Amino acid sequence: MRLRLFIVALLSIFMQTISAQEIRLPEVPKNKPFKQYSEQKRGFWFAAEGGAGSTVEHMRNTQMTTLMVTAGYRFSEYLRVGAGVGGNYYFNNSDIRGTSNKVSIPFFANVRGSFMSQEIQTAVPYWSLSAGYKSNDGAFVRPGIGMRFGEVRNAFIIAINYEYGELRKTDSEKMKCSSFHLSLGYEF
Repeated sequence: MRLRLFIVALLSIFMQTISAQEIRLPEVPKNKPFKQYSEQKRGFWFAAEGGAGSTVEHMRNTQMTTLMVTAGYRFSEYLRVGAGVGGNYYFNNSDIRGTSNKVSIPFFANVRGSFMSQEIQTAVPYWSLSAGYKSNDGAFVRPGIGMRFGEVRNAFIIAINYEYGELRKTDSEKMKCSSFHLSLGYEF
């Protein structure tokens, strides 16, 4: 009987110490949860493109190379808005432009989007429209169509662009000029 009382007393003391202890659960982390950027429908986007082109009217043809970077906000697959800067290098410059400077720097606004969803396809057509001003030349507008190859947020792009704008012929004279460009790039 004493043994039983002793065991019951020990168990009651043991149970009181266990119930008196605070049980701590793991805390919820205070950092923001990880977001897979490539799967987001909205947010920042960036494109880098390079290409070559040639003038097609109003003058003797001149060839040029282009490099442009664009950054902005992506509202959906069908609409992206941004601004960009680039560089144009003109070959046969002295025949067309009345300046020894063979480089112009375009500053532009850009709107683009896909014609169809790229969620289940790896290649979709897209459209683009840029408008802005080129240093040493003048205003321009540049619509284009092309193809995106890849994923929704990471894709290689190829496009054909038509550009209509001003070229500086002399210090006081500008002329209208049309050109076509083939560009390759990457967009994410």
